[in-house]
Amino acid sequence: MAVSAARLTLFGRLRPLRVGLGVSRESIRAVALRGQAIAWAMERPIADGETPGAALSALLGGAPLPAWPRALVLAALGPSLAQTRRLGNLPPVPNARLRDALVRENAGRFFLRNGAPLATSAVDEDGKGGMWAAACDAPVLADLERACRGRHVRLAKAAPAVVMLGAVTPNGCVRWHDGDSCLDVEFVGGRITTLRRVAENDPAASPADPCVMAPATPQVHPTLAMLGTDAWRFADAFGAACSAGRVPLSWTVNGTGSPEGGVGTRSVSRMRARIAVAAMAVGVLAALAAP
Repeated sequence: MAVSAARLTLFGRLRPLRVGLGVSRESIRAVALRGQAIAWAMERPIADGETPGAALSALLGGAPLPAWPRALVLAALGPSLAQTRRLGNLPPVPNARLRDALVRENAGRFFLRNGAPLATSAVDEDGKGGMWAAACDAPVLADLERACRGRHVRLAKAAPAVVMLGAVTPNGCVRWHDGDSCLDVEFVGGRITTLRRVAENDPAASPADPCVMAPATPQVHPTLAMLGTDAWRFADAFGAACSAGRVPLSWTVNGTGSPEGGVGTRSVSRMRARIAVAAMAVGVLAALAAP
């Protein structure tokens, strides 16, 4: 049965707008995807003394967000906000939940603290015997979640920017900057294989290091390339917008400002509300498709 262009357009509008955020020390970038196309891209600097949440609220306040369905927001946190590391000296624990709890309860052994409580991600195995985890300041996640809630959008997930970049450059090595932080990251199949913090123009780096030899602006996804010379600057936000399903080393926020590692839990009332919305959407589509 043929479906008219008008119905396809309406079906596209029923799909939530996916907004990817790239949050760094100095600015917040946003890329909105409608299906596989970029709807808009925006950037806002973070002023001295301003929190990321306040800057995000201001950015979303000027963004063309639909009233319904609510946009889905996914955030990529830069190296100045999120720590990502391959874990060493981790006791052999066969149960994944126990392993996650072990890292969470001993976060200070694996990650640096600055006085704020840390939110740790679930531990991710790279398939080569390596185990990776990430951590960020829990108040930062709560701040971003409140900003999204205040603008009537939902922060579904957050992850380190170096994880989200795997959707943009799935194979090869890239160098990512965030203020004074600079990381070399190598990907295979979109997954991190090596990660190291470097100083800009590091004289100790080997000339054969693939990250040293990599271009300053790597080849990116064709859709992101449509942003022209700004494409690589928005790579973290675009990678976040492309993320779907399970994202390694991610956090969810349960709607009360409390971050959770891995796949977060949802209350029964929220699940019922989503089921009701889904049922209504199916009813509308069935009515449109009917003779």
